[in-house]
Amino acid sequence: MALPPGVASYGDPTYWEARFAGGEEAYEWCGGWGDGCLAGACRPALSAARRVLVLGAGASSLPFDLADEGEAGTLPLLEAVVATDISPTAVARMGARIARRTPGGRVALSAAVADMTSLPYPAASFDAVLEKGTFDVLEVAGDDGRPPDPWAPPPEVAARMHAALGEAHRVLTPAGGLLLSITWAPPLFRRGHYLDDPRYDWGGPEAVVGGVGGAVPIVAYSLTR
Repeated sequence: MALPPGVASYGDPTYWEARFAGGEEAYEWCGGWGDGCLAGACRPALSAARRVLVLGAGASSLPFDLADEGEAGTLPLLEAVVATDISPTAVARMGARIARRTPGGRVALSAAVADMTSLPYPAASFDAVLEKGTFDVLEVAGDDGRPPDPWAPPPEVAARMHAALGEAHRVLTPAGGLLLSITWAPPLFRRGHYLDDPRYDWGGPEAVVGGVGGAVPIVAYSLTR
């Protein structure tokens, strides 16, 4: 897939719709489930989850990997995985792939169009919210189209990030709900600017740095309400 004209495109929903409509069917931001430590970091965190929401699934196999883990019993309590994306084309493709799965499985897998900054789900709907590189698109550029200063993000970037974090926090069960965030953002910035904000009742965010792949380390943040 050709690179966009500038980093600001990654924060534009029309870019993603055009990208998926242009034929991209598979891509794994921050690595795939079986790469490096991703599955190893996720399985223990998700062991008690019954309903999981995946944000910005796009062309990733992550929702299907989770459902397979539930069917295999390695995620023993898993009952439902809801995969979302802002692109209708991406969601349609996920729906078609879901339809090809063997019916009657233990884990209900579904796909829906959703904006992560304004989710169409009631409060306390999920035991876990999982995102892999999805929050990153919210801070790639400010309103001027340029990458923001990581030491002092502009107000519009901070507002987008807190909108998404606030929605993830809202739809999680208030006692034990888990946000699992896989990202390139280092703890100094992601925790310092956003995750440790007192508006959230995370019980002390944990950051596990793992070399999932590539030259830049991937960070897995596990935050529990």
